[in-house]
Parts: sequence; C-alpha cells; structure tokens
Amino acid sequence: NKKIDIQTLKTLQEKKTGALIAAAVCGGASAAGADDKDICRLEKYSYLLGLAFQIKDDILDETSSSEELGKPSYIGLIFRKVGSTSFLKALNDIRVSKAKELLQQYTSEAKEILVSFGEKAEFLLCMTDYLLNRKK
Repeated sequence: NKKIDIQTLKTLQEKKTGALIAAAVCGGASAAGADDKDICRLEKYSYLLGLAFQIKDDILDETSSSEELGKPSYIGLIFRKVGSTSFLKALNDIRVSKAKELLQQYTSEAKEILVSFGEKAEFLLCMTDYLLNRKK
C-alpha cells in the first residue's frame, strides 16, 4: 500500500508496458531496415503508448463494470506488486477527468511522432486509436 509519485510511476510503466511495446515496434522497424533516428523516434512513441495504455487500463478499472470489462474490475489491483501503482492513485486520487487528460496528452504526443512516417505508420496510428478508445 505504498504511495509513489507520478514520475516513479511513469518510469515503472516505461520499463514495463513501454518496453514491451518498444521491443515489438523497434524490432519490426529494425528488421525492415529503419535507421537509428527512426528507431529512436519509434522508441519514444512506444513509451508514450505504454503510458497511455496503462492510464486507459486504470480508467477502465475505475469506471467500468465487471460485465463491461469481461473480468472483475478490481483484478488489476490484485496482481500489482505495489498497492497504488495506478495513475489515479499516483495523482492523489484527483479523479478520472485528470487521468483522461493525461491519456489524451500521451496519445496525441505518440501520434505526432508518427506523422513524419506517412503511410508507413498507418497500422501504428490505427492501433493507437484503438487503444485510446477500447472498452476492455
């Protein structure tokens, strides 16, 4: 039941969800022949997407019923090592509205990185929108 600050939480999520997304995105880009500059930008995109994903997960846990989620809405709390690792808790329970603002911010920043890739980023843009709007 330890409280952690938002920066510690961001670092934790970058090393967890962000790193997993970065491995897939950057690994695919590297295999396709992307240069170091592009891979670096895609890594930043991945970390932002990881943060957005975790925030969305926390919002859904807080605002959705078990039926809507298809799982007990408290399941995330059961499996977390630190009792307050949700963004809502780290933000001192400032309400879902602030978490939604952060979700929009990180999603917008992630999508902005993809603009310069043009059509090559179409799948990643669609995936980003899907994660932003998911209900489960």
